[in-house]
Amino acid sequence: MKKRYLLVLFLLLFILSISFKISTKEAFWLSSEDEKIYIKKAKQGDTNATMKLFTYYYYSLQDTNKSIKLLRYASKQGNREIQFILSSYLLREYYPKEIYLEDKKNEGIYWLKESAKLKYKPAIKKLKNIKVKYEIKYY
Repeated sequence: MKKRYLLVLFLLLFILSISFKISTKEAFWLSSEDEKIYIKKAKQGDTNATMKLFTYYYYSLQDTNKSIKLLRYASKQGNREIQFILSSYLLREYYPKEIYLEDKKNEGIYWLKESAKLKYKPAIKKLKNIKVKYEIKYY
């Protein structure tokens, strides 16, 4: 009886997961009202709001330029986590290769160094590794 119950439950969950499958575009969608709220929070330095907007622009609107511009804005405000994320995108590590951005290796390394200067541990570790990868002679 217990096995039968589990099997039925599993099948129901499987059917529901297929029925309610949503795209990445839909998963990160924001209403225009929500977008305004997140823009206001991002301008105040809220990292979560910045990332929410970034995923909306990048995945839902598929606007690479707008999403990178947003990360640059937050990076200039001194947000070390965002500086690290921006460096990863500029160094072509986290976005699909088919999306074209001009070679931004130097800018990516700049933001990685800025994040490391603010004692962000993932940036410090990555900077040590990247020196070898790009044969950089900093420090």
